[in-house]
Amino acid sequence: AKITGVIPHFFKTETVEAIYDECDELVFTEDMRERKKIMEDMADAFVVVPGGIGTLEELFEIITLKQLARHKKPIAFYNIYNYYEKLMEFLDYCEYEKFIREGCHNLYLATDNDDKLIEYIEDDTPFTLGLKDLK
Repeated sequence: AKITGVIPHFFKTETVEAIYDECDELVFTEDMRERKKIMEDMADAFVVVPGGIGTLEELFEIITLKQLARHKKPIAFYNIYNYYEKLMEFLDYCEYEKFIREGCHNLYLATDNDDKLIEYIEDDTPFTLGLKDLK
């Protein structure tokens, strides 16, 4: 597969974190907002691996955009070592408390199974839930 890294300039100039040097292409952006927009536009799907605050922020933005019918791309939590288990429990609780509509769990898949993850991403069944179903 081809890997494109999208990184704000300050990650390089301020040595925020290591830049994966085996990318086929590196795109440098002015800021995080531009980075997220480029990644959103370029992506066919979103696979969320264990990460920190920035990962969670990007994750919730992309789920929200799908909920608001701004895209229909697959979103998957790669739940390695049950990393996202507590988050899944919290989302269930939000649904129980009626802060999240029941259909919102259809916005994404959470799995630690490689085959299920790939099958979900490659499935070309259209996402049919609309804004009124999810918001």
